[in-house]
Amino acid sequence: MRIPLLAGALLVLGGCGKSDFHAPVTSAWSEAGVEAAGLTTTDAAPFGATECVKGKVEKLTAVVCSYPSEEAAKSGATGMEDSLGEAVTRVGYATGKLAVGLADDDGVDLKGQTIAKLLSALAPEEKGDDDESK
Repeated sequence: MRIPLLAGALLVLGGCGKSDFHAPVTSAWSEAGVEAAGLTTTDAAPFGATECVKGKVEKLTAVVCSYPSEEAAKSGATGMEDSLGEAVTRVGYATGKLAVGLADDDGVDLKGQTIAKLLSALAPEEKGDDDESK
């Protein structure tokens, strides 16, 4: 009788561990006033990633994927543009071991302002870098 109870407990505990690997990205967007609550797990294979989430963010298709290394994330971000379909405006961006892909599938961001807003939220240090050591 203990074995079925143990197996049931493991199933329950296993289901509780929802991965939040994309939290650094969604937190940065949240701080910039962007809602990114609609991201759901998607197949990571087309992106060569470990795990991915996908959904609409500010009416754009957004994909956030996790990679085993920063180098793999950079490579994944480059390939992500091709994997995001036929949108005229597509971009891939790496931040640490994560790659973010954004695509304007519906032509709602013709001037690229939303994409720029989402990317600048991920790289705030690049906005006004006054570092004299460069």
